[in-house]
Amino acid sequence: MGTAASAAHEVVRETAGIDEFFRAVERVQDSVLELFKCRIL
Repeated sequence: MGTAASAAHEVVRETAGIDEFFRAVERVQDSVLELFKCRIL
């Protein structure tokens, strides 16, 4: 891993709540996809 990638990995690993943040982003993404799916059909 390069130093930038390694540093980014450290930030992700050590940042409190990052897992919850990513789960929230995934939920928003799923909701947006469902919204567009409904609008297309």
